[in-house]
Amino acid sequence: MAGCSRGSDTPSGSPAAQPKSVPEEIILKPVDHDGNLMPGFVEDDSMLNMPTDCTYGSESRYDVTGGVVECGSSADMGDACWPTQGGSYLLCLQDPFQTTLKKRPTTNYGSMRPRTEPARPIGIELEDGTTCRARLGGSWSAQEQHPDYYGAFYCQGGTVQADFVAVWGGSGSDHGITKNPGGWSVEVGGSKGPLTTLRVTKAYFVGVA
Repeated sequence: MAGCSRGSDTPSGSPAAQPKSVPEEIILKPVDHDGNLMPGFVEDDSMLNMPTDCTYGSESRYDVTGGVVECGSSADMGDACWPTQGGSYLLCLQDPFQTTLKKRPTTNYGSMRPRTEPARPIGIELEDGTTCRARLGGSWSAQEQHPDYYGAFYCQGGTVQADFVAVWGGSGSDHGITKNPGGWSVEVGGSKGPLTTLRVTKAYFVGVA
């Protein structure tokens, strides 16, 4: 996965080195300021007949550099998009663990509303290899043992077994992530049964190259 890391380095040469206190932060930059796709990424033109409405467009909730936007409904999966050709088209990264961007025409593209919260991860990787993508709307079941929790990320891979694996967060979490001086952690599992607490090892954000 192309991108740059802004996480701190763990000292090398010491077998007793402690784990990082925060996850490695990786900024995915598949598109430059001119709307050109960067090496290592692929454009998918299969949605060129499906315009995205940007009437209520805003800065992307995952953007740490400025210039990445979100448009359309949750079904459009347009929460991490780079404008190209003067905003006539968007290149949208739907899966932060893949290198394909969907190209879609826009309607009503103009000034983007500013984001009201700090950037948060579009994806996280956990200590057991689980990869999780931030939820974008949709109707999810409640977590049986924690009915006050909400689904924050949907996940795949790793050691947790369930028909549908997700990160579930309570009111004290930051979009499903518990952030402490000792690191970030999440509670993972299906909609039924117990949840497993796992450490977040990588956090993925987006930006402009």
